[in-house]
Amino acid sequence: MCEDSWPPPEPVPVTTVAWRIVHLAAWTDVYLDWTFGDAKARIQDCDIPGDRAGCMGWLFGAQDRFAAAVDGLDDEAVFHLRPAHWGEMLPVAHLVTSMLTEHVHHLAEVGVLRDLRRGRARSQPPPPPVPGPDWWLPTPIRDGPSPATGFFPASDVAVRASKPR
Repeated sequence: MCEDSWPPPEPVPVTTVAWRIVHLAAWTDVYLDWTFGDAKARIQDCDIPGDRAGCMGWLFGAQDRFAAAVDGLDDEAVFHLRPAHWGEMLPVAHLVTSMLTEHVHHLAEVGVLRDLRRGRARSQPPPPPVPGPDWWLPTPIRDGPSPATGFFPASDVAVRASKPR
């Protein structure tokens, strides 16, 4: 995973969905270690899976581990100072929100790349879906999507949001 090559390639390439997923999984594990662990993890030490299912599994696992660590915080621990991987000492809350911002940023990029692919590659069928973690889908789905809108009722979404991980 060549993130910090110097000098950068010319022209700088457009990244792929796979690169973004691996990037996000790796940095989630790095942030986890620096925010809650022994503060030694480096992006260069990550073992990258060789297929899509492995990369998605890594991302889901990294997200689950990070969420579990955040769930374990109490009101005092959220303000403890921890070293950031770039050298500053910051409150845990700052590091957690930095990781959340990274997720929003990079998953939005994944959405854009997927939209671009859909526009250019209509002749190729999409790959089969990779199953996600149990909390990803609303459970139970009582009535299914509305025939009028195609969306699930708000009550099913509320069940998903309130379901413990």
